[in-house]
This record gives sequence, structure tokens and C-alpha cells, in this order.
Amino acid sequence: MADRDINAAAPGAGNNGRPLFAQFGRNRDLKMWDGWLSSNYHGLQTSVRGNPTKDLFIQGAYTWAKAINMTDEDGWAGVGWNWGPMINRNRAVAGYDRPHVLQMGWLYNLPFGKGKKFGNSSNAVANGIIGGWQAGGIYSAYSGTPFTISADGARLNAPGNIQTADLVGNFQYLYGKGSDTPYFTAAAFANPTPPGVAPRFGNTGRNAFRVPGVAGLDFNVIKTFNITESMNVQFRAEAANLSNTPRFGGPGSNVDGGNFGVITSAGGERQLRFGLRFAF
Repeated sequence: MADRDINAAAPGAGNNGRPLFAQFGRNRDLKMWDGWLSSNYHGLQTSVRGNPTKDLFIQGAYTWAKAINMTDEDGWAGVGWNWGPMINRNRAVAGYDRPHVLQMGWLYNLPFGKGKKFGNSSNAVANGIIGGWQAGGIYSAYSGTPFTISADGARLNAPGNIQTADLVGNFQYLYGKGSDTPYFTAAAFANPTPPGVAPRFGNTGRNAFRVPGVAGLDFNVIKTFNITESMNVQFRAEAANLSNTPRFGGPGSNVDGGNFGVITSAGGERQLRFGLRFAF
């Protein structure tokens, strides 16, 4: 389900060139809401689960997939190209498409204390200190999502449509982050309609490029103090993104805008949390 502007104009036609202007004087958008779109998802999903040793449990999953649609559902969806001859151009990889997604989790009962390989002692105090520890975590790594390289649509003068950039040179990912290190070769793109040139759509498509991928480790250490058979106190220390690996945002993606080809944002900094839990 999505909107389609059935009064979108051709390149250079302007508002007075919209299809319903001559007959009805309608020179604005006219949205049709209907279930006329399509989407596809194909994926290879694998998983692993088991106990390599008595004290170690692992569980993980890997997905290799591709999602294709004409727009992303965001509560009230529409498409970028509405003019009839360009409708099929909306079909591309979905904005949430991630070709590779890997997650691997584990839980390890440390081999210390009573009944364990190391530090096995009848001393209750010693066992209370070195025994009962667990370490675990989740490692995640996944591809970046797609983005579109756009251009100023004023000279296109096709109301109801977006404009994308022209690819005019050798495109490469440079993988730089920050103002002095471009993420891709910005010089490979240009506005399709410079002054004096007949308006036309750019030759790059929707979601043809990708932002950086993400990888990180969430880690925790847990210690359980047994008070009685039915009561215990659990200490937890947790670290989200233990290595403090930056999760970079997307680059400037308008060929006519500021910071084009440059990543200027990041997030996902390391967060630490400590807690006590009393169970009875």
C-alpha cells in the first residue's frame, strides 16, 4: 500500500504541465492510495547451537539475503518517481536491505571454584569468591543499508518526482570518515541538468550505494552468590559495544548539497552498566 501522485509531470513540464491541469486546472499533487506495489525477499538462513565443552554454550545465526521493493513502509509510504514512464524505476533494493547479518552469542561458566577444574576447594569463603562466575556476550556484524545519491530537482522541473545524480566518472568507495577523508569519490557525480541543458532524470537509481557496515561486541560478566538453597544475589557487569567501535552514519548524499561524500556523524559509543539482583 502506498501513495502515487497521478498528477506528476514530465521533465521540464512544470506545474502547468501536469496531466490534469489542462482538463481540470489541477496543478498540484493528487495522491492515489492503493495496493499497487510489490516486494520480494530471498534469504539463506543458517544457525549453530551447542555445547563444545561442558561449561561453554554457543548459539549463532548468519543470514545472506536480498530485499527488493518500490518504497519502504514508514507508516505512510509514497514513491520517488510518480510520472508514468518512470514508475518501474522505483523498484530497487529496499532501504533496510542488509546482505550479510551475523550474530554469535556465548555463555561460559568459568572453571573456578567447587567442583571445577581450577580452585576446587572445601573452603567456603574461597569458593564464594572465585566460584560461580559466568562470562558471555554477543558479537554482531552486518552490512550497511543502501542510500540514494540525489540532486537538486529545481532544474528538472518535474513536480511529483525526485531527481538523482549522474554518474560521470569512476566511482570508488574510499571508506574515509570525517571532513578530510571522503567516503566515496564525490567527483564521479554531477547534476544531470546543468544550465542550458534540457531537463532529464539522472542515470543513477534508487538505493544504489551503501553506508558503512557495523560490527561490535556486547559483553557481560555475572557472579552469583548463593545465600541459601532458595536465595541468591547476582552481580552483573555489562558492556554494550565493549571495543567502543564507532557506528558511522551515512555520507552527505546530495550532489548539490553540503558535505557531499563525507561522513560527519557517528554513534553507538560504549555503555557500561552494573547491577545487583536478589532472587528468592
